[in-house]
Amino acid sequence: MKKIELEHDIKISLTHYNDKHGNSGKGHIEPLLSEFYSALQTPKVVGDNEENKLKNGLITSGKVTGQRSNDNVKHKNILVYDVDDLPPGMDLFDEIEPLYKGSFAI
Repeated sequence: MKKIELEHDIKISLTHYNDKHGNSGKGHIEPLLSEFYSALQTPKVVGDNEENKLKNGLITSGKVTGQRSNDNVKHKNILVYDVDDLPPGMDLFDEIEPLYKGSFAI
């Protein structure tokens, strides 16, 4: 895996869980954005089976204390969009670029 280097690297805030209920996992972590991008370079494609997807764990943007729920979110500093099911012919870059003017990663 090639390490990604960013000119203006920042710490981001994530909470890692081993299950969808938020009962276990690494908890709150603050990796550099470049470390997060580097980790995402190798997709973990597991198909449509929900149980297989959860074996990779889950992350929530920001700091979450306790179980995973909106009420327990303390803060967020990145936006994450789930784009598994885009309509045929939709260009994700063309849709997002005007909104964020190049300040995003796909």
